[in-house]
Amino acid sequence: MENQNKSQEYAHEKAVFEWTAPEYIHYEKDNRWFTVAGILAAGLIFYGVVWGSAFFSIAIAVLAAVYYLQNKKPPRRIQIKLSNMGIKIDEKFFPFSNLKSFWIIYNPPEVTTLHFKTVKNVNSELTIQLGETDPSPIREFLARQLPEEEGKSESFVNMLVRIFRL
Repeated sequence: MENQNKSQEYAHEKAVFEWTAPEYIHYEKDNRWFTVAGILAAGLIFYGVVWGSAFFSIAIAVLAAVYYLQNKKPPRRIQIKLSNMGIKIDEKFFPFSNLKSFWIIYNPPEVTTLHFKTVKNVNSELTIQLGETDPSPIREFLARQLPEEEGKSESFVNMLVRIFRL
């Protein structure tokens, strides 16, 4: 059993495709963006106070502070490896048996992402940045491993995040 695990670990380390990309797209924001966001957050906090919802006001203040602090650090660069057994993102391995399908949204420079639908009911979508990687050979390889969901486009939420540079 131990030898089988070692050979399995070795097999998924043999990358057919390998690249590094940011874990998410970081949008630079100027002082005007933070001013508008601050006014909006202050307005929501005031709304919570007026309507007697201290929890709402505290939640908005905490969310605004966490977002501000999170935005100050750049995204990590992660290593992605596609092998004949699955995909490895940094140290986490996803075997093809845990993935239902894939699709690629490629509209450079705004969107270049690889998506997987997982077997999980919660958090069932895995999104990976392609960066400068050519998606054609990756698509051809994955189409031999998993069904492709053709015709999918960027989700409404992701579009809002990109438009409002969240």
